[in-house]
Amino acid sequence: MSIRFKLFVPLFILSVLLACYAHYSLAPKFIEFVETENASHMSAHLRSVAEGLEPLLLENQLAVVYENLDALRHDNKEWVSIRLMDPAGRKLYPLSDQEFAPTGKNMFPVIQEIAYLDYPLGSLEVIYDLTDDVLELNELENIFQIGLLFILFAQLLFITVSLEWFVRRPVSMLARASRRLARGDFTVALPGIRNDEIGRLMQNFITMRDSINSSQSALKNEIERHKDTSTALYEEKERANYHATHDSLTKLANRREFETRVAQAVASAKQEQATHTLLYMDLDQFKVVNDTCGHVAGDELLRQLGSLLEREVRSTDTLARLGGDEFGVLLQSCSGKAAIAIAEKLHEVVQNFRFAWEKQNFVIGVSIGIVEINENCVDLHDLLAAADAACYEAKERGRNRIHLFQHDDAELAKRQGEMRWVSRLTSALEEDRFILYAQPIVPVNPEPGSNVHYEILIRMLDESGDIIPPGGFISAAERYNMMHQIDRWVIRNTFSFLAEYFPIDQQIHHPLI
Repeated sequence: MSIRFKLFVPLFILSVLLACYAHYSLAPKFIEFVETENASHMSAHLRSVAEGLEPLLLENQLAVVYENLDALRHDNKEWVSIRLMDPAGRKLYPLSDQEFAPTGKNMFPVIQEIAYLDYPLGSLEVIYDLTDDVLELNELENIFQIGLLFILFAQLLFITVSLEWFVRRPVSMLARASRRLARGDFTVALPGIRNDEIGRLMQNFITMRDSINSSQSALKNEIERHKDTSTALYEEKERANYHATHDSLTKLANRREFETRVAQAVASAKQEQATHTLLYMDLDQFKVVNDTCGHVAGDELLRQLGSLLEREVRSTDTLARLGGDEFGVLLQSCSGKAAIAIAEKLHEVVQNFRFAWEKQNFVIGVSIGIVEINENCVDLHDLLAAADAACYEAKERGRNRIHLFQHDDAELAKRQGEMRWVSRLTSALEEDRFILYAQPIVPVNPEPGSNVHYEILIRMLDESGDIIPPGGFISAAERYNMMHQIDRWVIRNTFSFLAEYFPIDQQIHHPLI
């Protein structure tokens, strides 16, 4: 028996064993690997689609989302079904009720959650038809087995001569390089690369090393860019929230934010039987500064005074500029003597304040209305009206003083009613809800042929269309400086009536004129 035969028989047997091993073990693992790669590719693709939908779902642009999903379904023929669900599990897409359920073994569902900064926006489910891929995999398996068998026989024939030089040594180099690469060392090199399979493997390793290095750098840059974008968006949101709740001049809370907190205090008083206090402050003699030195000086006065007042309130309280020269203070969990003491302190701060502008010094005062927030408060509107009425009463009694609202104060109750009329009169003027009447003026002893004169009277229609006599709204219009608007309405509509029904050539002789 020749040496060639002795070498060939064991090599042949080993080749057969390796071929069987490849057929029953390596081939299925290879197919499983390819399927895993396909699944990973599908998941990555779906994740990319989900990332594209994130800003659209965040801005609730469902129409654009539907268009994108329709286009994706049209472009990806292997997508036999696509569903978009909201965080509660309700279906958002498709709009029809018909849905495709996977029935074959080649149907592969993939689900991708959609979220923005850990905030869930929904989920996307796609069912892939992998029939064509399975056929390709079967063909690939056959090719793999045939090719592997050929490679095994070829390698076995030359393994005794080439194992050390052509296989073990370069593989050892690759193993060492892989370990260094796994530790993050991208400077690893493979010297003496040959022009053969092992050499190409080394070259591919170097290409892979460079690709991983480039991808990692790009990923780091992308993460940093997203961090910068997220930080910028957060800062922009914080700035927007700040400007929405603060007065641009004094940097104090604005009227909108103040009313929100007062409404919360009213709810707290009703639900928890807590007691709070509202201060309504109106500066006295502020108009003198504006008229004498201009609005720039007035703005500077408000900034300085707002800063001084802010130092005197507690961290739990809210100081706000309500508009013009009006300020409001919400005293949390404060009532009785404590609230009056704080009001007196604020009053003293304003009295002691001296405003200097271009060699001129100004002294101002403040009228403060105090109203308690307790479980008997009706709503925010009535509470603010009560505070405004108390402040107005402080001005009526000589300005620069404090007035505490009492529910049994008849004068304040009357003023509150008049204040409610202000908004009703404004609405009536805007909606043209007034009526003119002509009442004849007849002398006791009329002379024959004398002209008849008429007095023009006005009535108001309320929100339900009922007529309100002038005694119900004239006093409020006079107190709150709205009579000139009503007078203009009367004059304008009287002349319009005369121009429409009595031509100019008839007005001279008409008894109504």
